[in-house]
Amino acid sequence: MNFSFPDTVETLTKLSLALVLSGLIGMERESKERPAGFRTHVLVGMGSCLVMMISYSVAAGRNFDPARLAAQVVSGIGFLGAGTIIRHGDVVRGLTTAASLWTVAGIGLAVGAGWYAGAAATSVLVFLTLWLFRQIEWKWLHKRQQRGTLECLLTHEAQLSQVLTTINSTGARVTGIEFATDEADQKRAQITLNLPRSALRDSILTQLRQVEGVQWVEWL
Repeated sequence: MNFSFPDTVETLTKLSLALVLSGLIGMERESKERPAGFRTHVLVGMGSCLVMMISYSVAAGRNFDPARLAAQVVSGIGFLGAGTIIRHGDVVRGLTTAASLWTVAGIGLAVGAGWYAGAAATSVLVFLTLWLFRQIEWKWLHKRQQRGTLECLLTHEAQLSQVLTTINSTGARVTGIEFATDEADQKRAQITLNLPRSALRDSILTQLRQVEGVQWVEWL
């Protein structure tokens, strides 16, 4: 069965454009040290572009809907996006990265379909959303809050859930967690918070020190 595949120049042009556009978004995610960074976004973008080109080639002159393969990309990318989502107690991270992967898949499909203007415009707008809107969000939405980072030494990783519950009860909002086991097999957690102006730092420390399993906690 013969298919009408695009020539080499068109193929390389589309794949290169998909690489550049998806890489733009991937670099922003990489700079924030997210689970899916530059290479992951590039692979998703180029893979989606390739699938779209194959779909059009198979459909050429045949009773075949090229959107069928594209639909599988859109739904299938959800499994990859789910792998970037991390939950620690009441805190969920990775949703923005999962959304950027899903969007990059759409950009790749647009390039593969030949809609270069739509792919380029979407890439620029996504980059601005991730980078510029982050600055706006921090300046305006959190202007009445202050930021702080706590470090806790725990007897067991399971204690982290109770620590987060205690923090939430003070009115503070957890925005980031880094958990690691050091060379002495001690469980250390660095927790970044947005604190209402009314929150008292010493009061938060006092409450956390009363949590069972917290051996040591201090502001960094």
